[in-house]
Amino acid sequence: MKALFEKLGEVAATVAAEKGELYFFGLVHRVDAPDRWDLLVSSEQLEPWSLKALNYLVERQRKVLADQEMVEIARIVSLPRDNKVIKRLSQDDQIRLGNLGVPQDDQFDRAFVIRRLESARRPAAHRAGA
Repeated sequence: MKALFEKLGEVAATVAAEKGELYFFGLVHRVDAPDRWDLLVSSEQLEPWSLKALNYLVERQRKVLADQEMVEIARIVSLPRDNKVIKRLSQDDQIRLGNLGVPQDDQFDRAFVIRRLESARRPAAHRAGA
């Protein structure tokens, strides 16, 4: 898995260089999809939910990932910055950037965040319940 995460870090860097700021780039493991991951991406210049964005992301992955690694990804979705899943994963204190974590979400049992806009995170006072 580590190799997949590292290679997707390369893809994230390419997407950021070509499409502007990445609000979110990460993998989630759905409870109902064993052995597969979903790649969630939110970027300034990727149209949410679009076939064009999907094709762009698949092409960038094909340049870096092996066939078997491609199969490990069940879905690739470009989401808007204000999407509730993106917001929850961006603000989840259980998921540290670059580390496998268990999100506070019933849909996912694991998540790996490769990039996220740190300004999307809540200030420390709010996380602590202050």
